[in-house]
Amino acid sequence: MSNALQSDPVAIQNAANDTHTQLKELETNLIKLSNVQDDLHDAVQSQHLGAAIYAKLGDAWHQGKSIGATLESIEIQLRAAGASIDESDITGAGSINNSANTGDWSQAAAGKIDPSKMDA
Repeated sequence: MSNALQSDPVAIQNAANDTHTQLKELETNLIKLSNVQDDLHDAVQSQHLGAAIYAKLGDAWHQGKSIGATLESIEIQLRAAGASIDESDITGAGSINNSANTGDWSQAAAGKIDPSKMDA
């Protein structure tokens, strides 16, 4: 079974847009979590229980912010990748996919695949 190399700039930009949408949803939910954290801290009558709830929700908020930073990094990388794909990348991908599917690597051996377009 062959895994096709996908290098469609539109698909990559769409993935970046989807990632951005999820990032914004996460940020909205983190604001809601922060509000709930404050409300629960104020509502719970036990000092220790209130502090424990506040601390655990704070931990969840920090983890969410970390996930958000990762999503933002992914979005930036996807946008950069989508913008940098050109015709030679698509042609090279097609050659590699063809060679992988057929087992015939003669095009690569004949220098028809530009190694400078491949990631190290």
